[in-house]
Amino acid sequence: MSYIHRIRTLVLFLVSCLVIALIVMLPTGILVGQEGPFAGIKEKMANISETERENLQNLFVLGQQINEMEKEEERITRIIETKNREIEGLRVTIAEEEIAYTKKMEDLKQVLKSYQRMGPGTYLEIILESDNLAMLLGRINILRDLTRNTGNLMELLEQSKAQQLKEKTNLAEEIKLMADNQKQLRESLTKKQQLIVDQEKYLASLKEQREYYQENLTNLQLNWEELKTSVPAIIKEVSSIIDGGNIPLDKLNISYDFISIKGSIGEETLNEISSGQPLLPKVVFRFFKSHVEINLPEENLVLSGIFVIQGAHTLKFQVKEGSFYGMPLDTGAIKDLFLKGDLVFNLKLPLSNYTMNSIKTTDGFLEWTIIPNY
Repeated sequence: MSYIHRIRTLVLFLVSCLVIALIVMLPTGILVGQEGPFAGIKEKMANISETERENLQNLFVLGQQINEMEKEEERITRIIETKNREIEGLRVTIAEEEIAYTKKMEDLKQVLKSYQRMGPGTYLEIILESDNLAMLLGRINILRDLTRNTGNLMELLEQSKAQQLKEKTNLAEEIKLMADNQKQLRESLTKKQQLIVDQEKYLASLKEQREYYQENLTNLQLNWEELKTSVPAIIKEVSSIIDGGNIPLDKLNISYDFISIKGSIGEETLNEISSGQPLLPKVVFRFFKSHVEINLPEENLVLSGIFVIQGAHTLKFQVKEGSFYGMPLDTGAIKDLFLKGDLVFNLKLPLSNYTMNSIKTTDGFLEWTIIPNY
């Protein structure tokens, strides 16, 4: 196995660790009790020693960092490509402005040459030689138009010159921004190469265990694509529990005052409802003063975050951190879990028109305040 292939395989493994547990419940759906093709790997992961767990965590963190560097490279590369197109467009615009400016300058030269040849005396003679009042007024208007056109032409020249200066300034700024982006890309590539070196050194330090870890990489790298299909299905099922109005009204603890309505729901109620869903694996909600924790214990996946108001009566679970088998997940790995949508709850309360005003958690409860729209 080549060096590059080993590194790419390792990257896929480290991200794939996040989804080992999810695969056993979703080969084609998310039926509880279905054993996926990687159930044996899950069991092996659950029984690894503390030393192996520490090694995996170190590799896992390095893998996440490499994955983030790859995403950063792609992002900066896209920016540079966009800037290149913008710079080329500005150069074309400047060239067109310069051609138009040159033409206007030539037109003005011809007008001024004509004016110089005729001289002011000629204009006076043209007016005085008029045979009648109508001819006089006509010739005056012609001279006035000539003067006005000359003024307009000069004004257009000034505008064209100002536009050229503006476009050239924009071009200089875009070139500077692209240079900055190229510098960021070089720094990103340097960091990535260093991380790969660190990863290779760490693998080398494992000595005879290196093959053990790489053997697992080959089996686990297939899980990443499975994650992209399984997590959206789980999110959809969890959201549908709340959206479907499965929460009994007497469990909402509703109270009223003059201007608002307050309510709350306990974590035990949510856990009881979720446990009764045949298409959902075990999901445990825990509410604390500072955060919300969603735990998939059978899969050793824990997500921690807060609920935020999104729209009139929709709550979104905003993930702040997570872990898999106790191994921390970075921001990029968490985002990969929600590529196809966030976990949102639409609280269906016995009101036709209302707006969610506030949301908070206490130990064991999710509390909210709503304002009726009369």
